[in-house]
Order: sequence, then C-alpha cells, then structure tokens
Amino acid sequence: MLKYEEDTQMLSMIAKDTGDLLVSLENYDITAETVLYFTVNNELEKERPLISKAITEFVENKALIHLSKEDTDLAPGNYLYDIQVDTGEDRVDTVIGPARFKILGGVKY
Repeated sequence: MLKYEEDTQMLSMIAKDTGDLLVSLENYDITAETVLYFTVNNELEKERPLISKAITEFVENKALIHLSKEDTDLAPGNYLYDIQVDTGEDRVDTVIGPARFKILGGVKY
C-alpha cells in the first residue's frame, strides 16, 4: 500500500508491495503529447533512476502511477522522488518534488 502525506508530499510504502498514486493535473490542457514522469532515486541528479515511469494516458486530467512489486524491490530507507509534466510544447514543470520516498521493511521481507 502506498501512503501519501499531503502536507510534506512524502510517499511511503513497504518494500515489494504494490501501490497506485493518482495525480491530478487540473491546471493543464492535456494533449496527445503530454507525458507525466515519475522518478525515484537515492540522490539528486543521478543518471540512472531506481524507478522511472512515463504516463501518457489521462482520464479527466488525472494520471495513474502504478508501482509494481518489482519497482519497489528496494532496500528499506529514504529515497527522493519527483513528478514532472512535459506538455510537448517546450514546457516541462516539476509538479511535486524533489520530495521524500520512504521504503519500509516488512515482517515478511
């Protein structure tokens, strides 16, 4: 299960769990060129992210980010994530982050 804390924008979940995050893009005109990027890494500006998702399907200006157990197969600890929107019109906005992404250990790990 994925937990989102609105006041800090922190995400947390147990390692190897699945989770969904629904991101609302109310201030955007979604076109066929719009892409939402969700990226997780253990430090800023590292070349290869640990998790990278590109979302191109939107329903009512909302994007669903699905994290699989393979995505979250990370060591327990603190990571960073951000969410960016590329409008396809030479405009890229960071809509969340960098913010904390915490992976928790589970009893059955």
